[in-house]
Amino acid sequence: MKRKILKCLVLIIIFASLIGCGSTGPQGETGNGISSITLTESKDLVDTYTIYYTDGTIATFTVTNGKDGLQGIQGEAGKDGHTPVITIENGYWYIDGVNTLQHAQGVQGETGKDGYTPYIGENGNWWINGLDTFVKANGEDGKSVYDIYCEKNPNYDKSEEEWLNDLLNGLLIGKQTYKVTFYCDGKIINEINVAKGDLIENIEEPQKNEYKFIGWFTDKEDKWNFYSDCVYCDLDLFAKFERVNDVQYIEKISYEKKYIENITDEEQYITVGNSNG
Repeated sequence: MKRKILKCLVLIIIFASLIGCGSTGPQGETGNGISSITLTESKDLVDTYTIYYTDGTIATFTVTNGKDGLQGIQGEAGKDGHTPVITIENGYWYIDGVNTLQHAQGVQGETGKDGYTPYIGENGNWWINGLDTFVKANGEDGKSVYDIYCEKNPNYDKSEEEWLNDLLNGLLIGKQTYKVTFYCDGKIINEINVAKGDLIENIEEPQKNEYKFIGWFTDKEDKWNFYSDCVYCDLDLFAKFERVNDVQYIEKISYEKKYIENITDEEQYITVGNSNG
C-alpha cells in the first residue's frame, strides 16, 4: 500500500517538473480506484472489512467495537397480592374496612298483585276474576280440558303443565275464539276456531266439475280476503263458483265458425250483426 502511494507522489513530481519546463510529458498510467468495501469477518469485538480496487487488487482493515455496558442493579421484589375482605356494615359494602358508599341492598320493588283463584261459572266454563276463559270445566269423554282447549286454539303450543300455569295466572283470559263455518252447495265442509282479531288460514279450495272456484263469500256477497280480513264474530263463508264451458261456437251469417272459449253464465247471450248493420 505504501509503495503505491510513493509511486503516485513520484509521478506527480515528474509531471510538475515537465509542466515547468514548458513541454508536455508522456501520458501517465491509469489511476486505480476503489470498487467496493465489504464486511468479510466479525469475531469477538473486531470487524474485518475488505477493499476491492478497480485493478483487481484488494486490501483489508479492521474496526474494534466497544464492549456492552454493565447490567443495571435488579429492582426489589414486588409485594404479594392481597385478597380483599368484603363485608356489609350499616347497609353499605365495605372493602378491607373502607366504606364504598354503595348500598348492599337494591331498591325494593313494588308489591305484586294478589293472584286469582279460578272457579266454575254458571255456563260450565272456568272463570277467573269475573272473566270467562271459554274453557269447559268438565272435559269431554276421553279428552282433558287441556286437549279441548288446544283443539279450539290450534296456535297454542305449550305443554299441559304450562297451560295450567297460564290458566292459574290469568294468561288465558282474553283468548276469545270464534267459529268459522265453510259451506259448499249448502253443506258444511269445514269448521275452525279462530282467535279474536286473527286472520283465517286459507283452506283447500273445493272442486266442482265444469265450474271454476272464484272464492269464499259472506252472506252479503262480500268476498273474504284471507290476507287482510280479521275475525271478530262467528262467521259463515260460502264457496262461490262460475260455470265454464270448454268450447262453444256460433255460426255467423257468412257460415264461418268462430270459436269462443270460457263463456260464463253471465255471457250466454251474444248478438251477431250482419254486414248491413
